Amino acid sequence: MVEVKLLPYEESDGQLTFKDSQIKLLYRYAKAEGKLDEVFCASDLNQVTEDDFLAAYKHGHSIKMWVALAGNGRLAGWCWIDDIQRGRARFHYMLFQWVRDRKLSLTIAKGMLHQILHLQDEEGNYLFNSLVGEIPVTNKPAIKFISAMGAKVVGSIPKYRWHDAKGKMVDVVFCYITRET
Repeated sequence: MVEVKLLPYEESDGQLTFKDSQIKLLYRYAKAEGKLDEVFCASDLNQVTEDDFLAAYKHGHSIKMWVALAGNGRLAGWCWIDDIQRGRARFHYMLFQWVRDRKLSLTIAKGMLHQILHLQDEEGNYLFNSLVGEIPVTNKPAIKFISAMGAKVVGSIPKYRWHDAKGKMVDVVFCYITRET
């Protein structure tokens, strides 16, 4: 079994846990692998710089980010949550090309979800009871993958989200996962 370790990108004792250059490296790797459009549903990412990418995570409101390491500490990708509201958040992730093996990628993605769903505050209360996801209905592999991760697909909403690369509103599938699912 591959060990998955999530390292939070946060301020601790007045210092960020990662250097700006390390966060920008995530952008460069994802761009080199052609994953930015897939992850962010945007075509204008050629105009988005690594500085913009850094600023989104560094100064984004209601965004928490983790860098994912797998196995012997190899960089596997990153995940983030946003739209955080009273025990629930929207979950996103990006895995690098070397973890495209289905069994390995499922192990890493499940590890990410498990760790986030088991985060607790100082009093031992869980921070998140559920994580939700929104996936364009045309992204069948992602829908199949998220289902294999244990998420429950609950339906879709027509023309719910703007997709830059497609230049139009697209239908979105909604899913959720809890500690119990």
